[in-house]
Amino acid sequence: MPSFTALPPEIRDQICEHVILSPLNSPPPLTDPDQLPNGRQSYQHPQLNSWLTRDEALYLPTPFTTTSTPLLLLSRQLHAGTTATLKRLQARAHSYDLDIVLVDEKLLLPTWIRVPALTTSVSTVRVNFRIAGMFTETNGLQKKMPRYRLSNFAAGCGGGPTMSWQLYSILERFFMVGPTGEGSDGMKDRNVVIESLRVNVETPPNVAPEAFGPPIRKRKREESAEKGASPQDLHILDPAYLTSFIKSNLEMLLRMSYHTAEYGCILYEHLDELVLTRDAVEEVRWDIAEMFRDLTFIDAFRRDREIFDDWKKRTSEKRKVRGLREA
Repeated sequence: MPSFTALPPEIRDQICEHVILSPLNSPPPLTDPDQLPNGRQSYQHPQLNSWLTRDEALYLPTPFTTTSTPLLLLSRQLHAGTTATLKRLQARAHSYDLDIVLVDEKLLLPTWIRVPALTTSVSTVRVNFRIAGMFTETNGLQKKMPRYRLSNFAAGCGGGPTMSWQLYSILERFFMVGPTGEGSDGMKDRNVVIESLRVNVETPPNVAPEAFGPPIRKRKREESAEKGASPQDLHILDPAYLTSFIKSNLEMLLRMSYHTAEYGCILYEHLDELVLTRDAVEEVRWDIAEMFRDLTFIDAFRRDREIFDDWKKRTSEKRKVRGLREA
């Protein structure tokens, strides 16, 4: 039987391309919300700027690897062929897919679906949000997270909704270290940039429109439990609500206002374009490069014009060095 290296070069290239572009993981099924967090873990590194209880974003514990890594390590000949294939694929080799399940209206479960090769200059990141149902019980998480019974979409005491910080932490972590797994204390900031970040909110299948609603408040959930009803009998989070929530949070960050500038600045430092869709239908598109060009001081950085001007000058230089578009 002929070996892989004995195959014609064009056949080897086709096989390598298929492997490189294949999914790394499958999106977890949503059939049993109670089981979705099992076996997942929070990442403690790197240190983030986000105000977040880290356990509210749970990742897979398996060691991270790209789909091209095994090919690169197999032999010198295959390493050379894989490197050539990656170069030929260009943007396709540097486009990632991320699945995020929102379960029980509180936990975010990110799963990297497709990561062909690591790079600090990513062409496209496609993020797909899926909404799972409610837990039939708190699954032991209430003891682990003292605030678990509260609504993550409700504003906190001067800190904004917990869900805002959960979403921000996933974005911030990617900009710092990309789609990697748990790191170590003091791990280096890789400054990963994205040409186009595309965020989609998917409507749960086989759900009647009247079954959707806004986030369920703590009191309603407790009253339902007192009546003997299962949380599964309550309505499912409306995907239109989640889309609107994500949109308003991104707009606040991009506005670079008094309270949000120190957090929104990472969008201008790492992005060219941001697109939000619901069921693949575009809701809004932000041209970050143009917005940065036209960005003027209002009250950013606690109304400090000098800090704003210095930040914009340094960010313009960063964007140029990192290969981001100049409008």
